[in-house]
Amino acid sequence: MSAGGNNESRKQHIEQIVRQVLAELLGGSTKPGDGAAIGELVLIERVVSVRELEGKLVGVTRLLVPRGAVFTPAARDLLKEKRIAVASAVATATNKTAKRMTLGVAETTFEPAALVSELTRDGWQVERLPQVGLVSTSEELCEQVVKGGVRGLLITEQSSAALCLANRRSGVRAALAGDAPSLAAAIEQVAPNMLVVDPRGKSQFAWKRLLKTWSDVGQRDCPEHLKKTLG
Repeated sequence: MSAGGNNESRKQHIEQIVRQVLAELLGGSTKPGDGAAIGELVLIERVVSVRELEGKLVGVTRLLVPRGAVFTPAARDLLKEKRIAVASAVATATNKTAKRMTLGVAETTFEPAALVSELTRDGWQVERLPQVGLVSTSEELCEQVVKGGVRGLLITEQSSAALCLANRRSGVRAALAGDAPSLAAAIEQVAPNMLVVDPRGKSQFAWKRLLKTWSDVGQRDCPEHLKKTLG
């Protein structure tokens, strides 16, 4: 092998070591033995933001993520800028811990029975509130989110009003969830503990993708720089 070839091989080997060390220092998902080849970065997260990529892209030409992973716009721009290809080839570990959600439905004819069944199959423990007016449903849902530590889902066609009502309560970080990409961006910005969803025009696939995005990130705390204001 020529001296040039040896230098290139040595450079790639050093870059791989650097990436692994950086990933471990930053709490990343790449580690020796995870099946990543030289030039590859493996992530297990299903919501990929810039936070998951920072400090891990040295020498990376290909990113491996779980099938169906959602990228925030900023993360997509970063990968495009660095010309990093994306592939789906990683199985994620399942979380055996039951997830708790309280569901409220108000001011809509949407029937959530099929949705509740889907959530249950995905490992959620779902409590459905009585279907009353928007104000009462919002108050009860916020109470359970703040004091019970559950995640809240409010389904209503009056989504703007519902969002205003929910975010009046200290400790509630409610976000409008129109689709998976917009939800991924909201997760990155405020780590919502309550979602407000207008059910009109949403297919079963759209519902699955939306709730899968929220489910897979786990329960997150409010970002540090917003804790004093949002709680």
